Amino acid sequence: MTNTINLQIQYITNENGEKTAVILPIDQFENLLKNIIQLQPNDEIKNQELTNKNIWEIAQEITEDITEDELQQLPHDEAQQHDHYIYGIPKK
Repeated sequence: MTNTINLQIQYITNENGEKTAVILPIDQFENLLKNIIQLQPNDEIKNQELTNKNIWEIAQEITEDITEDELQQLPHDEAQQHDHYIYGIPKK
């Protein structure tokens, strides 16, 4: 998907014809600024360290504190009845 923005840009140039500044309508500037801010990762993401762990190692770390009683409460039919658990549709 391509996101195209039509900007009404004017440039200020120096005596050598080199662009030194931009003039942009304020509404387009504010929209552009908003889009740039949305592209920046938030602090929580910036502070996360990258890992070389496999997904199953991460899953094991996340689930290692689950008790046996909690495991028994999980559905035993695996993905066969996922529509029931996600959407509340009667079990097949």
